[in-house]
Amino acid sequence: LKLGGRAVVVTFKPSEEAVLEDFLRKHQDGWAHPLAARVGPERLAQLFPLLQTDLPFAVRRHGLPVRPSHIEVELNRRSRSAMVHTLVKERRKLPDVTQA
Repeated sequence: LKLGGRAVVVTFKPSEEAVLEDFLRKHQDGWAHPLAARVGPERLAQLFPLLQTDLPFAVRRHGLPVRPSHIEVELNRRSRSAMVHTLVKERRKLPDVTQA
């Protein structure tokens, strides 16, 4: 997947959702996360394992997962647990090291 490329993942079960969440946590850029301003670099590295690597890319979720509408569920009962996730591959951001 090229930088800026998007991948669409469909999950049907909570266990599949857990695998996706684990993948995102391992490949999400911690410096770009809102939590980066509130915790120290050591804790951030524990929460975001990607920070301990030299990979030039990160993955982030693009928007909220999409769930089937009530009409879709009425037409297809098996779709009720489905969720569609969009992931984006992007360059990693460098930490803000501005000094006063």
